[in-house]
Amino acid sequence: MAARRATRAGIEQVRFSAAEAEPLLDRALSEAAAGRLRPVVGQTFPLSEAARAHTAIEAREVLGKTLPAAG
Repeated sequence: MAARRATRAGIEQVRFSAAEAEPLLDRALSEAAAGRLRPVVGQTFPLSEAARAHTAIEAREVLGKTLPAAG
């Protein structure tokens, strides 16, 4: 990256004003409602294993969202 004089930013560094964010939110919600935008669910855990789920999240061992198991 240094050789290309490139930088990187994490999602926590992305900032939008309300005027910039509103049309992006509207589009994201429209795409989700149309079924073209879906979250990635990496894994599920039974509620009884919530501590293990938190450990996995904190250790960055998960991809996508971690959810309680349905049931």
